[in-house]
Amino acid sequence: MRKACATNKEGENSELETFTVDQFTAYLERHQRTAPSLLAVWNLTKDQAVLREAFEKFPGDPSVVLPAFQHLDLPAEKKLSLAARLEQEHPRNSLGPVLAGVQMAKDGQNAEAIESNDAVPWHLSRLDEPRLDLYLQILEHRGQREALKWAETYHGPAPKNTASP
Repeated sequence: MRKACATNKEGENSELETFTVDQFTAYLERHQRTAPSLLAVWNLTKDQAVLREAFEKFPGDPSVVLPAFQHLDLPAEKKLSLAARLEQEHPRNSLGPVLAGVQMAKDGQNAEAIESNDAVPWHLSRLDEPRLDLYLQILEHRGQREALKWAETYHGPAPKNTASP
């Protein structure tokens, strides 16, 4: 069950309604457990089983891969293969190279190795692990343009000889 609270306009914390997957069983069945329906339920409940089901059924869907990459306990090799698959199946979507760069940085590869991959955004080699996690959260909730703006606050814009995504 997901517990949440929010701040009201008076600045006081107020409890929000909590949800369980059981409350959405009819919704999931009515929508045939599609990727969007599973992700909607996961966003409301944060139930790992729902995200894992979405990932197992739709492993090539970029809308599923990003939260799976970030929230499921997947081995590094699996994350890199997911990134490569996204890059191959969706060459115009930069999510694959971004996720590859994040995983390479988390695996401790040096900046030169990360930057030598032209498809990986240059700034990922300069973020430490907590900032990589924050970068992924911004990417998930606000999109790549906002994530790039945030990263540039730490490192400035891309060097002139480096392509920016």
